Amino acid sequence: MRGQIVKNQTQQLLIHAIAISALVLVALFLATRYGLISCDQVPYWCSGYHMILEKIYGRTYPNILILYGKSGMGDPHALANFITNNCNLYAQTMPISMVGPGNLSSYDVLIVEHARTLTPEEMAAIWDFAARGGKVLIAGDVGVDAEKNSQYLRVPDNTTWSEMDHVDANSETNSGGHLVIMNRWDRVDAFGNPILFGTQFLGLKYVGDYCHGEANCDVMGYLVPIDDELTSGLHVRVPFNHDFVVVQPLQTSIFGQQKIFATIGGVGACCGQSPPYPVAIRDGYRVVYYAFPPDIVLKDVNATGDSQTRYALVRLLYDICRWAAT
Repeated sequence: MRGQIVKNQTQQLLIHAIAISALVLVALFLATRYGLISCDQVPYWCSGYHMILEKIYGRTYPNILILYGKSGMGDPHALANFITNNCNLYAQTMPISMVGPGNLSSYDVLIVEHARTLTPEEMAAIWDFAARGGKVLIAGDVGVDAEKNSQYLRVPDNTTWSEMDHVDANSETNSGGHLVIMNRWDRVDAFGNPILFGTQFLGLKYVGDYCHGEANCDVMGYLVPIDDELTSGLHVRVPFNHDFVVVQPLQTSIFGQQKIFATIGGVGACCGQSPPYPVAIRDGYRVVYYAFPPDIVLKDVNATGDSQTRYALVRLLYDICRWAAT
């Protein structure tokens, strides 16, 4: 009888241990999938995480897609070639105009650059992709221009950022006050619904382009990495001589805690802002924004000067590959 009791207790303990282990595994999977942690923060977890995803989706992880438009910063094909040839990953490219219901579901990572103009529907598709657990990287001036002037979200000029969560997209018709565009990244869709792509999705306000579109603009600054998973390959500040977007972090995003992991200094004031400028920001580990297209640093490889300096910024691209794969 006593032996039977001990046996039953052992079985119960084993069942409880299995149940707790399963709950921990599920919690760990969800935390990684939805960007709360990076899989390489937990020893030996990345291989298990990838195996689970590959069993669920029946394909190798990660599947990377680079979307691009007709104008803007960046060379999507150069970026795709770098990822494919140097990172042991495969990246496809596709015009963003081809995005439609369901055709992003077979991808794990979405990178968007060279798409200065975005429609509300394209913004919504990117947002939905991230909401389903996909990783998104937005680069440079993506989406700062609307297809139509009427698509910009306009709000009463006394609106605060905290009130943007409850903004009425029809305020133009029901408010007698002066209306302003608070954030060029925020839009209104065809049904009058607000899409707070800047305020909620990125947690950023677009302030302006540093060079204001000037062809002969000289940027003679330096990039300063801040200790983070996405700057693990870059440990010291390095020269940065490229145009970039000036943004104002809003300290919050619906996709996780916001962290600035690189800034640019050594340049002049712009757009009412002063250096150092935040140029690399992540919201959790799921949504990442670079104020410049990462592939632009490939031009530094062919520049003259110290080889260590030339290749330093390219390490950012390897960190992006590692982020995509974890």
